[in-house]
Amino acid sequence: MARHLFFLFLLLRLLPDAPGQNYLPVARYFGIEDGLPHRQVGSILQDRQGFIWLATLGGVARFDGLRFKIFNKAGHGLSSDRINWILEDAAGNLWLGTAGGGLLRWDTKTGEKQLLSRSSGLLNNVVYAVYEDDYGHLWLPTDVGIAQFDKKTLSVRRTWRPDDGVAQNEFNRTSHFKGADGTLYFGGINGVTAFHPRDFYGTSPESGSGNAQPGAGTEARSTAKSLVLSDFYLFSGSSKKLENRTADLLASGQITLQPADRYFQLEFALLDYFLSHKVTYYYRIEGIDADWHLLTEPLLRLSSLPYGTHRLKIRAESANGTRAENELDYQLAVLPPIYLRGWFLLLAAGALLGGGYYFYRFQLNRRLAEKETQRLQQLDAFKTRFYTNISHEFRTPLTVILGMVESLKFDSGQKREKAAEMVRRNSRQLLNLVNQLL
Repeated sequence: MARHLFFLFLLLRLLPDAPGQNYLPVARYFGIEDGLPHRQVGSILQDRQGFIWLATLGGVARFDGLRFKIFNKAGHGLSSDRINWILEDAAGNLWLGTAGGGLLRWDTKTGEKQLLSRSSGLLNNVVYAVYEDDYGHLWLPTDVGIAQFDKKTLSVRRTWRPDDGVAQNEFNRTSHFKGADGTLYFGGINGVTAFHPRDFYGTSPESGSGNAQPGAGTEARSTAKSLVLSDFYLFSGSSKKLENRTADLLASGQITLQPADRYFQLEFALLDYFLSHKVTYYYRIEGIDADWHLLTEPLLRLSSLPYGTHRLKIRAESANGTRAENELDYQLAVLPPIYLRGWFLLLAAGALLGGGYYFYRFQLNRRLAEKETQRLQQLDAFKTRFYTNISHEFRTPLTVILGMVESLKFDSGQKREKAAEMVRRNSRQLLNLVNQLL
């Protein structure tokens, strides 16, 4: 059926012999419905324990004869779910070639997985196949040439590209084969590249194993060379010019970018004059880059970097894959503008707090003054009411007294006594009011 794009012959056997009877092989078909993570299967491997491993575009499936167990990026630490190829090496480790996730080394005994990508020297993270030679090295067709990988150092020894004699840069995931004699065949969009790995070593596997060196007729594997700084240029924001500050960098080992500086440029060289145009350079800024970046020329120009202190590292590999004996390692300080520096922020925070405190005190004093004004106004109003009431209280008996005193001039006898009594009563009332005030 069309929905079963993958089929696997698990059982090809004849039933017990019987005279006059012929039997057909039995074929079983497996698809997603049976537990496969994806219908498209790139390679199939049976390991030493008898498990069947399948590389699919949805992860890796392990089949034990009854069911599939799925390993993928989400739950099992794979670098990619798009697996092109799977290989078991002489030590029993699995090597997965992925579509974008580089090369993955998998120790199935311990479960340890190790991602090998550009930081290990790969020029591209698309690995179509993995083949092991008799010298303990792996051969990887990629999207950028054929890479020879050292399993001991976990790094690329060399990459062959069209100017090295291979048919093309880009290979594919279906056209590759290892012959019975060990010859490797890698097909791509421009033909087939075929070679035997022994042609790149000086001794046979029996006499040298993994330590074999290239022999006569091949490019000599040189010792590690030094990577040196050629020039350092800084486009200064103050002078608006590109200034050569190589001497300063060699003396201090530090690159300092002021806020107004636009960019800086490093030029360097590997002191290897054998196929120098094929030397590859990489750089990484620790704390910013998780992986190494490939450079197309021995020049690095950087700008718009995050503020802070970082470490800039540059490394090189010669044409035969030998790494430089040293890395260029510089401290990189990217200074923020004044308004983002710590002391300015502290000063601004202090000024803000001081201003806030002053504003708070000002508002507090203003509110207290307003309350005091209100209190004084209330006190004045109280005084006014009080004096008004007291005036009325005093005025009434005084008016009565004055009236009675005037009448005494003309009254006599009983009326005079009555008037005198009223004067005494109002005088006592007035005296009581005076006593209350006191």
